[in-house]
Amino acid sequence: MALAAESAGERSAPDFVALTSIPPMRPGSGGSDPHQRNIPQALGSFVRNGFRVVSVNRASEIAGLEKAYPDVAFREDRRDAVFPGRYGATFGALFDIGATADFCGIINADVYLVPSGVRELLQAHPDTFFVARRSDVDLNAGGMLGTYRRGIDAVFFAARRHRALVEDTRIGRLQMGAPFWDIVVPVVASFHAPVTFLAPPLILHPVHATNWSRPHYAVVREAASRAVYEHALRIAPENTQARIFLDIVEHFIGAGRAPRGRRQVKAVARVIDAWLERIEARSTVDVEIDLNDPVLRETIGTGREGYALIDAEHAARDSRDAARGWWPYWQIRLALRRRRRARQQGKRDRVFAEAEARAARSRLS
Repeated sequence: MALAAESAGERSAPDFVALTSIPPMRPGSGGSDPHQRNIPQALGSFVRNGFRVVSVNRASEIAGLEKAYPDVAFREDRRDAVFPGRYGATFGALFDIGATADFCGIINADVYLVPSGVRELLQAHPDTFFVARRSDVDLNAGGMLGTYRRGIDAVFFAARRHRALVEDTRIGRLQMGAPFWDIVVPVVASFHAPVTFLAPPLILHPVHATNWSRPHYAVVREAASRAVYEHALRIAPENTQARIFLDIVEHFIGAGRAPRGRRQVKAVARVIDAWLERIEARSTVDVEIDLNDPVLRETIGTGREGYALIDAEHAARDSRDAARGWWPYWQIRLALRRRRRARQQGKRDRVFAEAEARAARSRLS
């Protein structure tokens, strides 16, 4: 997909900041915390791409982190959070700092940015909100695993051009390290501006165990679903995309009803997820990357074609079933699951198409 260039503004030397939340040192680890092992290389990759790095943390975490990361600027997070004292920085604090720069990236601290044309792309399209999925790397077995499609690990945008997003206090309570921020933030952005995915492999990530719990997942899902719903409801009278979103949500939870209870909250969360998937299917671009980057070459070889093969194989697997083996019972179960998902996807696609058609007719009337 090609993008038409937008005005890049008048400043000849824009300020680019990479915002993250470095996890605190674990007690008793000293300077050899394995949790921190890949972070210096990851943050260094953003510096080499022309970003200055700022980590947003709680006051109690900063002193220890400053000693371990002397080249990183640290800022205190004083915003209200879904989980006070747990997980990473709030998006309210990240947005506050991002708004002081021309362009910002919000990144997980352990993702590696391949040398690329991200800065040039941001300058050419300052009104676009860019989203990147990570490519997982197995550091123990070696080599690339493929694209992680259950979440987002980096977004790039000009915060001052996305005021409706960054000034929403409900969105601002979400936190890095906790689930759901990664789909909620770009979905809300899409109500107000173009959202475009950057094709992998752009950011690389070493696989590790998740750090959030299932009970917390449910809490954040409810907070995130209501935040997006309320944002859309507030702007719907003047915003076509928000009206389409509400139309789709109401198909599943009923007209004029805010999401209440676990079933309705899950329905809204599924719409949010499907909304982002449709954006990805419709708007994904290749950004120029350095295929000779040594970290990238170690994992995919010398070209994007190698990654395409790896990613296709990765997408064809279902790790939850593969872990149990490929006995006939699990093969049948996997086939039935895929068939059920295909039916559900078909139903969602029809609901989305009908909502978009109604919005189009409304504009013409």
